Amino acid sequence: MIEDFDRLTVTSLSRHYGRRKALSKVTFSCSSGDIAGLLGPNGAGKSTLLAILGTLLAPSEGGVRYGDVTAEAGGAGLRARIGMLGHDLFLSRGMRQRVALERALLHQPRLLLLDEPFTGLDQASTAALVARLKEEQGRGVLTVLATHDLDVVDGLLTRELFLRNGRLMEVGVGEGSLRERYRAAIATA
Repeated sequence: MIEDFDRLTVTSLSRHYGRRKALSKVTFSCSSGDIAGLLGPNGAGKSTLLAILGTLLAPSEGGVRYGDVTAEAGGAGLRARIGMLGHDLFLSRGMRQRVALERALLHQPRLLLLDEPFTGLDQASTAALVARLKEEQGRGVLTVLATHDLDVVDGLLTRELFLRNGRLMEVGVGEGSLRERYRAAIATA
């Protein structure tokens, strides 16, 4: 069994599919209670990064540390501390999304990985999910979520990670909404 961890550290992480680089030298860290948003256009590398963080995919280069432990060293004990909600659900999207989220949280993970968690949810379900994420944040859960729903997560995120063409783009804290900062970041890349 792995000891609990309160930090996620991604260092020079790259993932290649043949000649295509899905991720290129991505580096960031998150701490207990952070809600980090992976933001970027389709094909930016968000789902690939979530799969690597969830130990479902190995990086081509670089690494991930969960506290002081790598995925290889942590093994099954580490995977037991990760909750993951993928993007591809096949039945009624809203209901399946809510059930899948609760399943991902059932074992009280330390790291929660969410791929487009707001897709298919009505306004009440979206509000309930935001409230649940804040509750988990208060419990010290590290959350990394990929989303296109910028208006929903504006004010919820503690970290904004902009990906474009597999590269992490540095964006300073600025004025305006998350949507405005996102558009400015994408336009300058």
